Amino acid sequence: MTSTGHDYRQALEIAIALMLSARNNHQRVDLPLADRTLKLYPSPYRLHGGDVIGWEGSGTAPELV
Repeated sequence: MTSTGHDYRQALEIAIALMLSARNNHQRVDLPLADRTLKLYPSPYRLHGGDVIGWEGSGTAPELV
């Protein structure tokens, strides 16, 4: 089974919608998203390789959300 760029874009849109819903007390978010400028970044722990080298090596402890 192969995935296309379209599949990845839809998965990213769903992830952004989940983040928006969580920020707004779990309100429903309609898809497709109206604001196409929204971005989703990993936590600093993952962004700096903490999931690979461990939090001791990354210099920051993982954040609990």
